[in-house]
Amino acid sequence: MKSLKNLSIPVLVFASALPALAAAAPKAGNKPAEKPPLVIQAQGFSFSVSQPDGWLADEQAMKKYQANLAFAPQSEPGKEPGAAIVIQARRKVNENIALSLESDKQAYRQKDPGVQFSALDVKHPLYAVFPQLISKPGEYYVYTTYLNPKGFEVFFSVVMPRKKSAATPQELAAYRQVVESLKVIPEEKEEGE
Repeated sequence: MKSLKNLSIPVLVFASALPALAAAAPKAGNKPAEKPPLVIQAQGFSFSVSQPDGWLADEQAMKKYQANLAFAPQSEPGKEPGAAIVIQARRKVNENIALSLESDKQAYRQKDPGVQFSALDVKHPLYAVFPQLISKPGEYYVYTTYLNPKGFEVFFSVVMPRKKSAATPQELAAYRQVVESLKVIPEEKEEGE
């Protein structure tokens, strides 16, 4: 049987395999515990992330954006969701992730001279974040946060693209939850390494 870490495509591993589930089980008389995070394994690394309430993993968005994971809000059948939260893990060239964001901003400037850049209030409890709202009001809004888990070979891009209108407060809350919950899972060393 192949090891999941040798696959080149992202694989969703449900957190039921995590020992944390036992600790998260509701106790008698208590309200139900928070949902455990999803664990995603890709080639050479794994990460965990919380799935926002009312949002589902979206396979079409994963393919469209070549992402490790994407969430879309639950919507009525036949109605396309207005937002998607897309997570991409990228290999680092160096620890200066701000340069990667600046390079992406420069590409936007060349493609669309009317683009605007605004501050975006997003934080992470462990990792350095580089958030930015990239927009052309009335046409598009791209909520972008780069996260740098120092000491790991990857950094993360969490993006929520929107057409025509800015994100709703509920969409921004879901976006922040994804960013704040994202964590690299260190690989366990196999014996003999």
